[in-house]
Amino acid sequence: MASQVEPHSAAAAIIEDEERLLAKVEARAAMGPANGSSRASRVVAEDYDRELIDLRDAVAEAKPEDLAPLVEQMSRLAAIRARLGGSQTLPIDLASPYFAHMVLLEGGEPREVLVGKRGFIDRQHGIQIVDWRNAPISQVYYRYEEG
Repeated sequence: MASQVEPHSAAAAIIEDEERLLAKVEARAAMGPANGSSRASRVVAEDYDRELIDLRDAVAEAKPEDLAPLVEQMSRLAAIRARLGGSQTLPIDLASPYFAHMVLLEGGEPREVLVGKRGFIDRQHGIQIVDWRNAPISQVYYRYEEG
């Protein structure tokens, strides 16, 4: 059974802050990707794709002793490329853009991080949603308690 929150209490202030943050995120996410961000992601992805093709060609012509480092580098680039494409190309769910809100202190300065199913970053509007599957910072949410 849920308990009622007293108006003008500390808990009510937290709820109001969270509702304001959610409205801000929903409004910004509804506008779509940040100007140029999807283009920049495509350019970076295309660079990785081009480099992977170059490595593939190098593997085809390489001496046996050069194969291991080339394949290792190719594996790393493929993993980075897959990760890059994962959370940046799929839109966030507007009905539930994030499920956790953390305020971290870094050098005495607060840093707000939201954890969600998809990543979304807009530094201009102060919104940073990290993909819980890919971002190491999201592990803080699972490993530690409040405080």
